Amino acid sequence: MARLFQPTITRYLDSDGRRCSKDTPGARKVVERSRTWRGEYRDHSGILRTVTLNANKQASRQMLAELERKAAQQKAGLLSPFEEHAQRPLLDHLGEFEQSLTDAGNTEAHCKLVSTRAKTVIENAGFKFIRDISASKVQRCLADLKKVEKRSQQTINHYLRAIKQFTRWLIRDHRTDEDRLIFLEGGNVRTDRRLERRELTDVEIQYLLNATRSGKIQARLSGFQRFTLYATALSTGLRASELASLTPSHFDLEAEVPIVRIHAENEKARRGDVIPLPTGLVDILKPWFEGMLKRALLWPGKWASQKRAGKILQLDLEVARANWIAEATTEKEKAEREESPVLQFRTEAGQADFHALRHTYLSRLGRSGVSAKAMQKLARHSTVELTIGRYTHTNINDLGSAVQQMTPLPLTTCTGQTTQLNGSNGQSLVARMVAGFPDNHCESVRTAEDKPPTNEPVEPENTDSRNPCQRKTLDTDCGCLSAIDQAEREGFEPSVPLPVHRFSRPAHSAALSPLLVSTQPSNSLPFRDEVSRLWMEVLIPDE
Repeated sequence: MARLFQPTITRYLDSDGRRCSKDTPGARKVVERSRTWRGEYRDHSGILRTVTLNANKQASRQMLAELERKAAQQKAGLLSPFEEHAQRPLLDHLGEFEQSLTDAGNTEAHCKLVSTRAKTVIENAGFKFIRDISASKVQRCLADLKKVEKRSQQTINHYLRAIKQFTRWLIRDHRTDEDRLIFLEGGNVRTDRRLERRELTDVEIQYLLNATRSGKIQARLSGFQRFTLYATALSTGLRASELASLTPSHFDLEAEVPIVRIHAENEKARRGDVIPLPTGLVDILKPWFEGMLKRALLWPGKWASQKRAGKILQLDLEVARANWIAEATTEKEKAEREESPVLQFRTEAGQADFHALRHTYLSRLGRSGVSAKAMQKLARHSTVELTIGRYTHTNINDLGSAVQQMTPLPLTTCTGQTTQLNGSNGQSLVARMVAGFPDNHCESVRTAEDKPPTNEPVEPENTDSRNPCQRKTLDTDCGCLSAIDQAEREGFEPSVPLPVHRFSRPAHSAALSPLLVSTQPSNSLPFRDEVSRLWMEVLIPDE
């Protein structure tokens, strides 16, 4: 049974009627009933609850009866178990959500950031209780942030992730049974990229490191400290916050594979990891660590927590650029360097902030032929797509080298012969054909580069009784050929007589192996005429 009562309140008053402590000399005890009624009842779980009601007894009796009725309905399964949470203000839930993030071991900065973003959406959308949360209102709120406050799509996605993280927590903590934002998805950040980072070229890295080695103090870091900081970032891909936590004890430079250990509390993913070090970085760090305390921070200060790493790098880039321009030997070269984007903080390619050093590290790894899976492990990314798509960069030289590695195009002549026509391969084909016949010698073999064609007619030669199709190998008749020509021939299969096939279109020969070269001239034509005809058929296929 529910019980309605007025609790008694005991006070102590002094001689002047003012409240005082029990031990005050002359204090008198006053016992009186509270003006507010209270009630006791058992909830659906059978737990005895005490609630503060109202100053009016009749209203308090009705309120207590309502609580008792709801408890009975909830016990019978006729009422939602989330009714109590539904009556609480949404910001109260948000405060408890932030506390749960802290209790889970997240950093204070991360918890505050997520909570602030979620609170911004809640207040701008006008949500007061859990039942007020609406996907359409959240979309409208995010659209206003993007349009009015000029936020990027990447930032808008961060706000959406924060509010969705909050609503998912409401379900996990049994405060509601429905996630009303489950179908909301972030926008495409590629359509509204405000910040693009670029990689530093080898020239920029060289001048940056040379400029900082003996540079002035910035953010309480000496020039040599910044030199080692940039060298470590470019050689390990560590983030600024991770670098700021390192001491000599984190490094093992004497191991068979030198490493640096990142503790879980200092890593972004809170897992901890071991990063191998290249030999060049080990040679820089070894003499620096001599005489240094094992627990002393290598790069002390608040430069990382206060987000000042990018500004420090920008100032060092300006010094390095000034040195690079000063090395120009002529006025024309100086003017060209002043117009060049080399060592500029912001260019058309992107921004060279401190995190761009991580981009540079991964791009250099990819350019050196490291597998995508190894790059993902070294970057400590969740997916290969993030490593390859976001952090690696290519330039025109990379693309040019890539297309040069393509297999040469297989072309088919009208006589069914398959050859490779790509660069100088066509010239090498004619040279090998001419050298392979008995009436030709090595000194008479020339490619198009060595001996340009002339307009003089070629006199037909008398053929002897030997079959001109019986070629002799380069090893016997042309042993004085260069090692390059010899190596080229070793990749080909021995020439064998093949049946002549006709194709209606040259494109049909794509199924043939590009490594097989068949050179069987006709018996009815002199050899030199056959070579000329074959060469014309390669360049001008029969329609």
